[in-house]
Amino acid sequence: MTMALFSKGSELDTWAKALGATNDDAAAQALYRHLVSLEDGLHLTQQSAQVLRSAPDTATPDALASAIREINTAAEVLASMVLRFKRHERGRS
Repeated sequence: MTMALFSKGSELDTWAKALGATNDDAAAQALYRHLVSLEDGLHLTQQSAQVLRSAPDTATPDALASAIREINTAAEVLASMVLRFKRHERGRS
């Protein structure tokens, strides 16, 4: 996942294609929508973690903590990609 943070233009092209975006602005908007969804999921996961923090097993709180870390990582990658598309690093505005 870290590779995306340092991707070249051709990788941005791959991101844009995966998003069905024909230009940088459309790609940034699509990624932003996914970022908002991730943040919504993060909020729900955090709520579950709060409620279940005293669960009788440790697997549930541990799994939720791991999920929170993974969602945060994914959100960081998407936020970075949004910024790269907004800077028009591919040159396609």
